[in-house]
Amino acid sequence: MSEGSLQKDVFGLLNRLRGEDELNSLLARSRRLTGRLVVRSAPALDDLLERLQLRLNAHATAATREWWTKYLKGAASFRGVKMVDVRKAVHAWFKEERLGELLSVGQQEDLALMLLEEDCTEDKLAGVLFLQEILLPAGALDWRSDLPRFARLFDQEHIRDWNVCDWFCVKVLGP
Repeated sequence: MSEGSLQKDVFGLLNRLRGEDELNSLLARSRRLTGRLVVRSAPALDDLLERLQLRLNAHATAATREWWTKYLKGAASFRGVKMVDVRKAVHAWFKEERLGELLSVGQQEDLALMLLEEDCTEDKLAGVLFLQEILLPAGALDWRSDLPRFARLFDQEHIRDWNVCDWFCVKVLGP
């Protein structure tokens, strides 16, 4: 059974199901058959991205923004968040938003790449951390199929300064 037909069947059944136990059983079956989670009440990716950005903004300081701007000689824009706070924000966001439960692996990867397309460096680094510390250990990335998507980040200049390039290459492409 193909993943597409299974998901079509699952979504059709979801409309007829009554009861959390039946739904959880169906989701578990889907997970076993496809290795991916069928999305149930998945929040919009843009909304999720915005909620992470709010977390990052809460840790931003003018002093940190000025330091990073000087360090990269104006080559990138910054919110002003220290790296330790970016990492904490990403992991708290992933856990509290239940992204591993509510989004398919493909949607999680899409979300990570959306972060790399944002303007602020901290967003890009959050995308790198999402890929490196959450998706890579889960075995969710495959360089053969993901390399064209990664190349697009460079082609479209979403990765354009040495800092983000270094992080992406060492943390995502290196392992």
